[in-house]
Amino acid sequence: MDDEPNHEIGEGEMTREPVTTNPPRGLKAIVSVAPTMKKIVEHMETSAKFAKRGLSERTIRALADCPIDYPERLLFMTEKEIQSIPGIGKTSMAEIIAYRDKFV
Repeated sequence: MDDEPNHEIGEGEMTREPVTTNPPRGLKAIVSVAPTMKKIVEHMETSAKFAKRGLSERTIRALADCPIDYPERLLFMTEKEIQSIPGIGKTSMAEIIAYRDKFV
């Protein structure tokens, strides 16, 4: 049985890491994706606040990007102010008016 290689690593010997094609690991990788993850989390939080208000995902995204962080803010804006938000067209405006009509 002396023909079998000894796979034990002795004291002071270096081991070789396997070569992989995986993306980099560690703090650098985390830092590189952090801004994207933060934006995703913020969008999810904003979307949750607008849930069940009769607004489409597209309208919610336009409001979140401007940023309108609470649907109640729409109640205190003029129609002209709402129409000036990038991404708010006829369909989104109709959704917002229907939402506002429930409260105003």
